[in-house]
Amino acid sequence: MSAHIVSRKFFILLLFLGSALAFNESRETREIHRKSNSQRVKFVKENPRQRLGSFTIERNSIAFCQIRIDFDTFESIGQVNKYGKCQGGQWTLNGQIQDNVPTLCGYNTGQHVYADFEEMGRPMTMNITTDNDDAQWEITVTQIACDDEENRVSTTCLQSYKSVNGNFQSFNYQNIQTNSPPGESNISALPIRTIISASAVVYHRILRSGTLFVAEYGAQCTTDYLVIPSGTFTDVNGVTTTSNLFCGLGFGNPVTTTYKPFQIQVVTDSTEAPLMMATLDLAFFINLS
Repeated sequence: MSAHIVSRKFFILLLFLGSALAFNESRETREIHRKSNSQRVKFVKENPRQRLGSFTIERNSIAFCQIRIDFDTFESIGQVNKYGKCQGGQWTLNGQIQDNVPTLCGYNTGQHVYADFEEMGRPMTMNITTDNDDAQWEITVTQIACDDEENRVSTTCLQSYKSVNGNFQSFNYQNIQTNSPPGESNISALPIRTIISASAVVYHRILRSGTLFVAEYGAQCTTDYLVIPSGTFTDVNGVTTTSNLFCGLGFGNPVTTTYKPFQIQVVTDSTEAPLMMATLDLAFFINLS
């Protein structure tokens, strides 16, 4: 065999190995899998080309029953189409005891959710997929002890707020402001508990869209609505009314409740027509009296 033929075969082999290495490097760059059993751990986007992240959360010990997931940064992970479905990327959680944690996409920086370990303590797994190199995420997971009465919440609560003032908002709220729906993340009932020591709580809607004159309550609310137990408000006609359900393009005037424990429930489904998606625009200032 001539030196020329050997050299050519060697060159072809190098090309093949180079392609294989490039493929493996690209796959490893775009798909990153991590796991941890730490009581507190942070998962971040590790490089600009990452398109998939799988984060397995193992229970630290049998003393821990719950986790809190804080979305310190959650930007441009997919988007929501006009039917409220995530496309081009999403965040999901699997393995929790109750299937009440929604699929999230879009913009959710500053949001948080709670989830409970199964009785056998099997791991939970977060999965992030995106087709956008500009997507950013930084997620903190904190394990909560079973006997931690201060920080552990009921299994029916998706979120919890302890501050004496502040605000909470629907998922993907930033995109809602551009007439994009909040997404399939809201196709369920989402209990939200406010842990506060006060005689009453007043819910003020942030009036960035909608109008007071089409605000509805009670039996008029059938698909997408807020549940505020014994919520009292004064309508546009000056009439004081009490109801549990609130909906419509406008939240209406401030709603006050003394019903304890203070809890608000968000109920939505996928039956709204695209032009009615603004009814899901739910954001509130919480003021105490």
